[in-house]
Amino acid sequence: MFLTVSPEKRKIWVMVLMLAVLHCLPLLSYTQRLLFTTYRLNENLYEANSEIVSGYVKVISQTRNKLLFIGTKFGFCIYDGNKFRNYTRFGGKYIGAVNDFAELDDGRVAVLSNSHGILILDKNTLTAIPVLPKTPSARFISFHRTPGNKLLVSSTNGIYRFHNDHFVKTPVNTANADNFFYDIENINDNLLIASNSDNTPLTIFDSSFRIIKKYPLADVVYDVQGDKKGNLWMATPTGLKRALIGELLAGQLKFESMPSAIARAGIDGKIVVSLYADPYSNIWVGTAFGGLFRIDSLFNVTQFHFRNGFNFDRVNCFLEDAEHNLWLGTENGLVKIPDPRIVKYISDDGLQYSTIAGLHLFQGDLLGISTDNMFQVDGQDHKKILLIDTLPYATGIFSTDASLYVYSRYKLLQADKVKGRYVLQKTLLSAPGSLSFKGGALALRDDYFLIPLAAGGLYAVEGKTGSRLPGIDYIVNAMYYDKPNQLLWVSELNAGMRIYHTGKNLELVCMDSTVSKNISAITSDGHDGFWLATRDKGIFQVIKENSRLKILQHIGTSEGLSSDLCTTILQNAQGKLFAGNTASLDIIQKLNGSYVINHLASQLGYYNEMYTLSNDNMGNTWAGGLNGLLMIPADANLLSVNKTGTFITRIELNDSIINAPDLAANHPLTLSHNQNDITFEFASPYLKSESMVKYVYRLLREGDTTWSSPFTNTSLALKDLPAGSFTFQVKALFPDGSSAENIAAVSFHVLSPWYKSWWFISLCILMLAALLYALYRYRLQQLIRLQQVRNRIASDLHDDIGSTLTNINILSSLGQKNLHEPVQARKFLDRITEEVNSSSQALDDIIWSVNTNNDGLEETVARMRRYAAELFDAGNVHYEFQIDPSLEQKKLSMEQRRDFYLVYKELLNNISKHAEAKNVRISIHIEKAHLILSVRDDGKGFDCFAETHRNGLKNLHKRVNHWNGNIQIRSGEGMGSMIIASLPVKG
Repeated sequence: MFLTVSPEKRKIWVMVLMLAVLHCLPLLSYTQRLLFTTYRLNENLYEANSEIVSGYVKVISQTRNKLLFIGTKFGFCIYDGNKFRNYTRFGGKYIGAVNDFAELDDGRVAVLSNSHGILILDKNTLTAIPVLPKTPSARFISFHRTPGNKLLVSSTNGIYRFHNDHFVKTPVNTANADNFFYDIENINDNLLIASNSDNTPLTIFDSSFRIIKKYPLADVVYDVQGDKKGNLWMATPTGLKRALIGELLAGQLKFESMPSAIARAGIDGKIVVSLYADPYSNIWVGTAFGGLFRIDSLFNVTQFHFRNGFNFDRVNCFLEDAEHNLWLGTENGLVKIPDPRIVKYISDDGLQYSTIAGLHLFQGDLLGISTDNMFQVDGQDHKKILLIDTLPYATGIFSTDASLYVYSRYKLLQADKVKGRYVLQKTLLSAPGSLSFKGGALALRDDYFLIPLAAGGLYAVEGKTGSRLPGIDYIVNAMYYDKPNQLLWVSELNAGMRIYHTGKNLELVCMDSTVSKNISAITSDGHDGFWLATRDKGIFQVIKENSRLKILQHIGTSEGLSSDLCTTILQNAQGKLFAGNTASLDIIQKLNGSYVINHLASQLGYYNEMYTLSNDNMGNTWAGGLNGLLMIPADANLLSVNKTGTFITRIELNDSIINAPDLAANHPLTLSHNQNDITFEFASPYLKSESMVKYVYRLLREGDTTWSSPFTNTSLALKDLPAGSFTFQVKALFPDGSSAENIAAVSFHVLSPWYKSWWFISLCILMLAALLYALYRYRLQQLIRLQQVRNRIASDLHDDIGSTLTNINILSSLGQKNLHEPVQARKFLDRITEEVNSSSQALDDIIWSVNTNNDGLEETVARMRRYAAELFDAGNVHYEFQIDPSLEQKKLSMEQRRDFYLVYKELLNNISKHAEAKNVRISIHIEKAHLILSVRDDGKGFDCFAETHRNGLKNLHKRVNHWNGNIQIRSGEGMGSMIIASLPVKG
């Protein structure tokens, strides 16, 4: 039948069905979406200081110093607000699943391991703790601390208590049954309840471990949780159960029927594994394969699962930390919800369309328009979206004190409340001709409205008639009516702000473009000023001063705003400022004299191009944009006032790593000189928003107390530190302007390099002194040697030249006396000639001996050849000269060369003068580092042992012995002679 109706009727039927579905949507449990952050598994499961060690999170706990302990299927990790420090092994074996944690009074942390029992983490070391009795062995499930500060632990073998560094079994046992308990919770200050396994009854006992009552149950109870209304909620594999604590204490256990909303949500048929009661009277229910449920105080149920953006199937545990974040342990990571009351709505959550064009509070009701409809937000605690009617091309919404109006691009309508529901009435008027309306309309009086036109200008509506306002033809970006002062604030596209006084006509009283030419939104600051959102400079607080605008405050990206391109702005009753931009929403509040800005994009992972903002009658703030609605409670918990400490978590020294727990308390590090490149990692577990924490540091040395400028990095590298003692200090600065309750510090000493140590410097000084002394001695010896050379030259000159000159003088005198005897006088003249030649030769020898160019044996041998030729050629003596070729590479000192040459010369002179030899054989060679001179002749010889008054042989021995050499003389009468002189040489 439906297929045979006309197209027009078919459209009507489709619209009716859509309205019916939309009206039914609030009855479903999928009506909201949580904003949360997820911490997931790293690719390397067992990499220290990486991401969370395993995606399957079983338990979450927090210590007094605000560190998070996360137990997983494959060990546990500690989260410090910066990194996860993972623990996967104990005694060379895998820790396995970790079920719970408990901090002891001395700061150590007890860890329940499926594989290793109860372990204690002390600093960075795990040890096993004794359990008595040792048998039968038990698997430990969960810790519980009583109001009297007793630490209990449930197990597969009853309940144990921590006492004197042991865990001792308590008398809480069940006869003729198993003793497998899952959870322990307080009923009141004296009574506790232990949840049961299959064959263990639900047990109530007192603080003295006396069993008060046992209730055998068919179901396992994984978790129990009481609420403020006296309900006791139980997590079982067959669903959520509810009993009354009063009846339980009276000795009766009866499961109450579930309220209809809970029954419709189907929680009583889910596998429920965890429960949590929050401070807002909500019960949170974690299931296996059903995601997360929230039950409010009126038993309204909201389910969070794949359909509404909660991409987790199983919630194993809950933790509300010291900063009131709600943490969830899931099968695929760790989830943090900074404030579970902050929720968002998109088209699947009751909105027909996700794009929100306007929001408006009217007579206590929050209403809005999306792309093609008008809706209302249910004002009860369990907020739902109620569809009012369709409105194609919905553009704006505004009101007078008595009436509500909505309009599209082409028509204006009035909305009336009939029997508690809003209904759109007939069209009041339509846009004239080809003109169309744009957003931003407002009412100046009950019967006088101004609607911006898309093509530029304002359309004035009075009663049921309208006309284009003369004198205004520019495109209007935004308007705000300051009713007490009768001032209309109008921002013009690309031209800044115009302010008109409203009366019979609009009178322009202010025109200003100094703030910005692109003002996108205007709101009151609650006093005499206004906040302006701009598309290029962030936001400004201004007041009208005469005909200009005076800037009181500017907040842009340099002041912490996430974007300078702002689209909308609103201030709530508490003074919090909400600034929307094209990516998300910033919340700005003034604390301790400075502005603190929360970026919902980074803190909550919320991204949406914002178009509109409004407060509701309970002080909550609603934000609408391209992708749905966001609700922020008036007391939204986005800033923590719970101070935490600062920790140095890791130190990198070139190639080595020191984890903070490995550092001995107050024990400075001693580092070698090549470990002077140090990187510190630090953290402060400000878990409300880790990225908002800033740090300052200082490096103390010789009284330096200056802190650095704040920075957001969680590591700092110090390069090329000099030798000396240092103390590195760092502390966290929190968004509210406060600092951490402690200063983290590490003292260390960088040793001097060996070449800067006192002993090396002393040794160098001694060596330098020795070197200088050696140079001094060498120089002194050189001077002495030079003086000796001078003395020798003087002596030689005196001995040879002086004696020769004396002889010449004597011979000259004798010659003069014998001039009358020519023959005798000629003899004297010949003698004078010989003396002159001898003197010339002696002088030449002296000059040759002191010339360093003649140090090589090659030059010495050449001179020796010349001398032999001069001496023997004239006397018709045949001589042979044999030279070792290797002599050319040898060098002699000046004195040694002189003595060697003089020995040679003396030998040849003796042969020439006395031997009467016909043949002479001369040999010079090197043998065993000795220079050997051998001279042999066939002359008449001489008696080697005969005494003589001549000094020739004595001089030979003297010169050779001076160099530790030796001389051999072989001769006899008529046998010729052979003389061998040997001098040691270097090289």
